[in-house]
Amino acid sequence: MAEYCVDCWNKIHEIDPPKSPEQFILSKTPELCEGCGKYRPTVILERSGYYRHKLRFLLLPVKLLRALWNLLTAPYRLYRIKKSGSRRS
Repeated sequence: MAEYCVDCWNKIHEIDPPKSPEQFILSKTPELCEGCGKYRPTVILERSGYYRHKLRFLLLPVKLLRALWNLLTAPYRLYRIKKSGSRRS
């Protein structure tokens, strides 16, 4: 896997305005950047996807409640669809 520092990452992906280092998860130790050839912390992951992945367990109860609500209200919704369809005929 290619390892790039934040500056090279912004150059390669042509990001304007450039993203700051706080928007990335960086390696803890300096590694060789394949873009500039210097030893710097390299980009591991962008933070937006990282936090979405980490917080998925907090959103699980909400998803389960929504699924339960859809399951409980399905007969009523099917009844309404059937009732409104019979009037049109």
